[in-house]
Amino acid sequence: MSGIFICYRREDSSGYAGRLYDQLVDQYGDDQVFIDVDTMQYGLDFVHQIETAVSGCAVFIAVIGKNWLTAIDEDGNRRLDNPEDFIRIEIKTALERNIPVIPLLVGGAKIPKADILPEDLQDITRRHAIEISDVGFRGNVKILNEAIKPYLPAPSPTNFSKGKKPKTISPTTSLRQNIKNLIGFSRPKWLKLGLIPVFMILLAISFNQLLSIVPFPLSKVEKQKIIGKDGAPMVLIPKGKFMMGSSDEESDSDENPKHTVDLDAFYIDQYEVTTGQYAKLLKKVKRKVPLFWDQVDLTQHKDLPVVGINWHDADGYCRWFGKRLPTEAEWEKAARGTDGRKYPWGSSEPTTKAANYGRYANSYETDLYYVRVNAVGIFEAGKSPFEAYDMAGNVYEWIADWYDPEYYKVNPDSNPTGAFEGRGKVIRGGSWYQSGRALRAADRSFAPEFFRSHEIGFRCAINAE
Repeated sequence: MSGIFICYRREDSSGYAGRLYDQLVDQYGDDQVFIDVDTMQYGLDFVHQIETAVSGCAVFIAVIGKNWLTAIDEDGNRRLDNPEDFIRIEIKTALERNIPVIPLLVGGAKIPKADILPEDLQDITRRHAIEISDVGFRGNVKILNEAIKPYLPAPSPTNFSKGKKPKTISPTTSLRQNIKNLIGFSRPKWLKLGLIPVFMILLAISFNQLLSIVPFPLSKVEKQKIIGKDGAPMVLIPKGKFMMGSSDEESDSDENPKHTVDLDAFYIDQYEVTTGQYAKLLKKVKRKVPLFWDQVDLTQHKDLPVVGINWHDADGYCRWFGKRLPTEAEWEKAARGTDGRKYPWGSSEPTTKAANYGRYANSYETDLYYVRVNAVGIFEAGKSPFEAYDMAGNVYEWIADWYDPEYYKVNPDSNPTGAFEGRGKVIRGGSWYQSGRALRAADRSFAPEFFRSHEIGFRCAINAE
């Protein structure tokens, strides 16, 4: 047996479970961490898959929040009282098979008393629990790591965070140090190897020329466009304020109130990440292939946006290449600019000359990459004021933030990063499947973080300073 199984109830502790998953994947690799929805296969018995996964794990983590015990179904009955409740099945299976079970208490929850639990779950109260708080999250996870380490093999070097990464250029490091980092020699070796002439040539390169050959800026002087480590062009979104949200008659309540947000400068991918780019990552990193990948013919589809990936897949891709997913505020500014426009191209209603949308069809299971999605960057009339393409239509895009419909009422006016937890992760931009209304730059939607869809892709961002 090997691996970690994370058991959690979505409406109770999805935020904590997602953060924990990220931490454990960083430590052990994604092939060692199982979180039920992420690895369920379509067409197979859901319960059987869960029982098989639990039986094969080396350690079982039961995430327990304040609503874990009292969560009810649509009929008003306590979920844990239902023998077919998935959380109950998971914990029951682990206890019956004598798999080490660690209750993880989050958000101030306490271990429940045995007499208020179903009989087949009562043994969990005799397991030593670990508490995780918002303030002490990292320290608490270290304690958890020490608890599970004896049950697991050595950490895998093939995950996103532990894989060997190319050398980077730091914007806060001196030019001389950046040159040393690129070349990989300290000064004594330069002298020993007689490479002083090479060093002098490097010094002779002008600062602007050096900027043009590296993927990241070396100073606060920002270029309008750079090339990311994945080879993708990125456009500059300058520092400054813009109007976020909407208050017109078409707006939804989660877009209110319309408010001013001040953002630091950043870069965002000019195009959505393509199947060709994602295929290159799959060659380097052991990772589950996206849904619908069997449709992909890279000789024809390398310029189409990748779909069928969940939030963690998107986040992992960006992090591997030294980037990150954009925040919701960053994405909206990149899409609509600073003049408050309704769509990336202005205020006129969508047309098929500006975006790929309104192509609802259930045939995507066979023709998604052949008919439904379009190559990135072909809608010249639909680009944003900052020349980012496909910010409306083609595919929805995963965003870094958790979705909270009330967040705009409390978010800070400078560099907001989203709610601490929510119903799911924000997705933005509408898709080929949606109507024109979903293409509005202020439109908000969300999806579960482990959800893989025919409509959702992503693009990445990085800080400019």
